[in-house]
Amino acid sequence: HRANRLAHELITLGAAPGKLIGISYGRSVEMAIATLAVLKTGAAYVPIDPNYPSDRIAYMLEDSAATLLLTISSTNVTGTQTLFLDKFDFTTGNNSNPDIAITADAPLYTIYTSDSTGLPKGVMLAHAGLSNLIHWQQTQAGLKDPARTLQFASLSFDVSFQELFSTWAQGGTLVMISEEL
Repeated sequence: HRANRLAHELITLGAAPGKLIGISYGRSVEMAIATLAVLKTGAAYVPIDPNYPSDRIAYMLEDSAATLLLTISSTNVTGTQTLFLDKFDFTTGNNSNPDIAITADAPLYTIYTSDSTGLPKGVMLAHAGLSNLIHWQQTQAGLKDPARTLQFASLSFDVSFQELFSTWAQGGTLVMISEEL
């Protein structure tokens, strides 16, 4: 319900298929909800580690042409429409699934990697890649029962989507830990 409520708010703010939305939030339930909410709008997410230097964050937002940034209210970012998740009311609003069609070749996320020029380079992954990974994982011995999965990877590391979506697809439970732990 929380992801649906946020997704409807994101749609009001312009989220739609083909759009990119930045998520710069530490490991938390809100980060997981935001990731799912973005995908429910048909948009793709751009994971941005909140510990990155501000000039790298600004570069990633500009280079990706993200139309919106989901972050925490203490973040100082200019030039991009921002929604502060720590101020968002997840308890009210439309909790129905948005009726958005998504194709296998639609963008899922754009992740930034290091580049030999010193500037990060955005690489886009489509929904088909995630779908194939989940299908493969569900066919492996010992992975058929819902699992409790420790979500430890930063959202800006591609293993995070495997932790999130493979666990959810199996009906499992994500165990969130603090950055310090």
